[in-house]
Amino acid sequence: MNKEQADTVKRIFELYLAGNGVRKIQDIMEQEGRKTATGLTRWQSGNINRVLRNPFYCGRIVYRKQYVPDYLVQKKINNYGAVDKVYVEGSHEKLVSPEDFDRAQEIRAKHRIGKRDKRGRSVGQSPCKHIWGNKVVCTCGHAMNRRIAHKANDGTLSYIYQCYGQLRTGTPAGRLKKGLDIEGICDNSSFMGWKLEVQADFVFKKLLGNKDAIYKEAMAMAQDVAEVKAPERNDKERLEANNRQIEKLNRQLANLVDMCSEGDISREVFRSKKKKLEDQISKLEKLNDECRQRVLELEDNGAKDRRIESLSEFIKMTAFDARAKIPDTVIDNFVDQIVFDHGTFIWYLNPAYGNEVYKQEASDWKKKQHLQSLNDKATSTACCSTGSYR
Repeated sequence: MNKEQADTVKRIFELYLAGNGVRKIQDIMEQEGRKTATGLTRWQSGNINRVLRNPFYCGRIVYRKQYVPDYLVQKKINNYGAVDKVYVEGSHEKLVSPEDFDRAQEIRAKHRIGKRDKRGRSVGQSPCKHIWGNKVVCTCGHAMNRRIAHKANDGTLSYIYQCYGQLRTGTPAGRLKKGLDIEGICDNSSFMGWKLEVQADFVFKKLLGNKDAIYKEAMAMAQDVAEVKAPERNDKERLEANNRQIEKLNRQLANLVDMCSEGDISREVFRSKKKKLEDQISKLEKLNDECRQRVLELEDNGAKDRRIESLSEFIKMTAFDARAKIPDTVIDNFVDQIVFDHGTFIWYLNPAYGNEVYKQEASDWKKKQHLQSLNDKATSTACCSTGSYR
């Protein structure tokens, strides 16, 4: 590591311990013209976090980042806490004191909101709980982040959507104020969520031109849901019993490995017994997978009932009442993707249901005017006639 890189590492810790967040440090690194470890001038939050969590900079060397759970196979896997890691003092220069490094880890732990699995590994974000989060993307390719824009007196929430790429790098206007380069930065605008509801109302009314295809698909979807068999009530008990048996077999397997490594049994005996234990474990895990699926289906019966009800509305065409909201299940099955590009929404629909693409310019829409159109057929027809298919 050269002096410039070392100074950058020290600067990052200095800023972090002074109370600056990762995003703020990211901006400062670019303002000061500092480069990442790979020589880039554009910083990401990941660059900062990698520096902050690396114990090498405080003089510590970590061993057992990987370990071998099976001495016969000799295959290394990443160590997420299954065995204790070993920290030793290195002879290299310390860029930060161990005390400052530990303090930085304490701060990071307080700010960490990510979920972790039983092995201590970070797990990804949960799927979006709202339909538009799975359908709308920015023209630059990033997903759109939804956040609350306003809460009415009656508790009703209004949402605004913004490109995730801008959340990581900042908007062009924000970067210019900080004196940062805007080359390659997404300059797409944000939009209010109500615009999606207005367009959905119009798009699905247009789909009525192909009633036969929609009816057949909706009937098939409803049939798939209705045919799900109710799971047995004792599956949870079976899961618990199987898990206890798997733990017992794993302990036997661990003892077997120890016996082989210490020479108490031959490799031939070890292979034979090991295969027998692994076959039993594999069989139990397969049974567990089947039980879990039935348990999930049982616990999700309420969701399935709601889905059937929603599809029934769709089949009866009640979803196209001017006052009715289009069900999320309908949107999920009939809309492939919605691309937002500087005020214009491009709806990519399933080609089996008529027109493939619907494009709507909505940058100058007024909320009061267009939401009123959902409850007024005449106004709705006049308002949405500006949409165009291609």
